[in-house]
Amino acid sequence: LANRRAFSDRLNAAITYARQTATPLSLVLLDVDRFKSYNDMFGHPAGDEVLRQVGRILGRVARDSDLPARYGGEEFSVILPETDGETATIIAD
Repeated sequence: LANRRAFSDRLNAAITYARQTATPLSLVLLDVDRFKSYNDMFGHPAGDEVLRQVGRILGRVARDSDLPARYGGEEFSVILPETDGETATIIAD
């Protein structure tokens, strides 16, 4: 997955493109629920594996035009260019 810096660069470019072309742009932010408790119970190596698995899943389900990224900690984001809110909700679900 992209790191936070690559995410920020791509988001700025996507915003510029969306404004110039009057196309929709959506952003999905997600957080792994109860991650701290899991990490505390099973240890950091197990928590790291959870984060890797979430990253793999996001990478597999993202469209070619999307950018899934690790935002920080247990937070992830997906930039959805040319995607309206209704479609973004379906993708997020």
